Amino acid sequence: MLSHESQTGLTLSPITTLPLTTMIIPTTNATAVETPKPMPAPKTLEPKPLIPPLHFGVINSNLYRGSHPRSHNYRFLRRLRLSTIVSLTPQPPSEELHEFARQQGINVVWLECGSHNGKSKKKRGVAITSENIVAALSVLLRQSSSPAYVHCMNGTDVVVVLVACLRRLQFWSMASIASEAGTYGGELSVKDQIFVEKFNARREVRANLKEGDMVKWLWKGMSKEVIEGLE
Repeated sequence: MLSHESQTGLTLSPITTLPLTTMIIPTTNATAVETPKPMPAPKTLEPKPLIPPLHFGVINSNLYRGSHPRSHNYRFLRRLRLSTIVSLTPQPPSEELHEFARQQGINVVWLECGSHNGKSKKKRGVAITSENIVAALSVLLRQSSSPAYVHCMNGTDVVVVLVACLRRLQFWSMASIASEAGTYGGELSVKDQIFVEKFNARREVRANLKEGDMVKWLWKGMSKEVIEGLE
């Protein structure tokens, strides 16, 4: 502590040095600020899968093949913008399929075939008659029917024979026809092969098609004389 005398002779009180302290002044209007929580990431809806019918395949431009469609196949078929469905089945197509076709404006054609009464493939006959093949092709080969989808129950037994007969009309070899059948899980029995080899209905199919309404790809690149000469 320090002390000194003033000019008047008075003794001054010593100067005391106080330690510095930190004063905390409470505030009554203080508002607590919370750190904002991160926003949850928006949920992304996964697109529904496009599921084709069993043994689905492309026969040619705007012509498709496969098994009897089920409800989980409809979204896929909707993408094809079909005009026609040809059903080669023992029983009429399901009401569910008819309703789907009605909503999409699709024409459904049913041809009864493919009933084997439980017989094995070796013991049964050919799954479809020549008359039904001509009837089916007379629909499928119309330009006005495209795009079209043809099916049997499993996509192999009946459709394989139908497509084989179509390829026969297009002058494919039996080796190529059998190879294509195997690609889609089908197999031509000995009876099927004999049936296909004998099938020759170009004249009947052409007679059922209106002038100018036949698909362009059927005999593309072949002259009329060649086609008629091979009938």
